[in-house]
Amino acid sequence: MSFRKDIAISLIDQCLISIVNFGIGILLIKWTTKADYGVYVFVYSVLMYLVGVQNALVTTQMTVRAPSKEGAEFNNYVSSLASGQFIVTLGAAIIAALVAMLLSNIGILKFDWLIVVLAISVASTGLIVKEFMRSYFFLCLKPRVVLTIDAVQVFLLIGFLFWAKACQFQNLNIWAILALGCASLIVGLVTFILSPIRVTVGLNKIRLSLIENWEHGKWALGGMTVTWLQDQSYIYLLALASSTASVAEANAGKLFLSPIALINVSFGRTLMPRWARMRSDNNIEGISTTARKAAYAMSAIIILYVLLILLCKDFIIENFMTKEYHGIGVIIFLWGVWFLIQTNRANSSWCLQVFSKFRQIMTTNMISAVTVVSLSFILIAHLGAEGSILSLIIGETVFAILLRKVLRDATSNH
Repeated sequence: MSFRKDIAISLIDQCLISIVNFGIGILLIKWTTKADYGVYVFVYSVLMYLVGVQNALVTTQMTVRAPSKEGAEFNNYVSSLASGQFIVTLGAAIIAALVAMLLSNIGILKFDWLIVVLAISVASTGLIVKEFMRSYFFLCLKPRVVLTIDAVQVFLLIGFLFWAKACQFQNLNIWAILALGCASLIVGLVTFILSPIRVTVGLNKIRLSLIENWEHGKWALGGMTVTWLQDQSYIYLLALASSTASVAEANAGKLFLSPIALINVSFGRTLMPRWARMRSDNNIEGISTTARKAAYAMSAIIILYVLLILLCKDFIIENFMTKEYHGIGVIIFLWGVWFLIQTNRANSSWCLQVFSKFRQIMTTNMISAVTVVSLSFILIAHLGAEGSILSLIIGETVFAILLRKVLRDATSNH
């Protein structure tokens, strides 16, 4: 299948996911209070961090390393990674649930937060299984299979959520998280069973594969953690400085632009396996050319999309949201600026990951993260939600400039 067809299928896939995520966000805004929606945003942020840990230690390393392996070596490597991460994930989820129940029984953890921890345990397990299978089929250059996986998950997710609403369950924000986890787990396990991947019982093979990934994975994990802290700090700082209702308002503006983030991911998931193969063939010029074209395409998409949303925001708020969110026009514009800068920064980051420059990404990111957190305290105090996003814009700009310099050095040395 051609590169353009792969990109088109991947874009369709991410559009499907983005539309559903946007719809769920809108439904929760209408069905729950601002505070409950803020809790949902908090929990979803934690889940994205856990998936990020998997991405740093397992899937990204698999994407970069697997193209250099062939035949039985490739199959053994992928199977070992799958088995190892499944064992670790399930064990961690069970331990977290048991510890939370113990703390709840002795009165340290409130019941509401016990439910949150249990929801995170279920949802993280399902998401990690599904995300591994998505990465595997992207690695095999089979985006059609990924689209099928996501379409089935979306069908199950919507079914679970509307079932919870029809049954008039309380805490629909938590039910939405559970629905996401259960749908992901079902489709992930079914896909795993139908795939060529086989469970590996040899602990030594698992250990060797994980050790191989750890060489660069430790830096990727550090970089991912710093990036997550930088990008998600507004949630926690706003919650501390104000309330979960303020978090809901800031995230509602970001929700309008959520398709951009998912389309951005589709470019990365499709490009990185090809860049890894180009790097193996020492085709550095090919990487630079496709990276530049991808950056131009994504920038144009973002600008047009943000302009469209700003023109239609009053209609969307009036028909799909509540009056509490009428004043988020400036927030939407600021998120648009942030996404534009973040997309170009991500482009450089993907290239550097292909060159295994994970340590450089992490150390560079630390500078921008410190910038964001430091400015957030000042800007939130004076500007509230708008100030938190402005600090993210400044930090992302610093990160993008520094990464571009690192990328120039990396490509010139090959």
